[in-house]
Amino acid sequence: MGKREDEIEYALKSSILMFNVESSQELRAIDAIARRLRKRPG
Repeated sequence: MGKREDEIEYALKSSILMFNVESSQELRAIDAIARRLRKRPG
């Protein structure tokens, strides 16, 4: 996985517009963190 959990969380809290997802594992991590933070894409 290319991104650490703290980096993903920071990006989601900062309302980043897009992730460059490098693997299915990374996508699952982004999804799990977004759900925990109650964030949705867009």
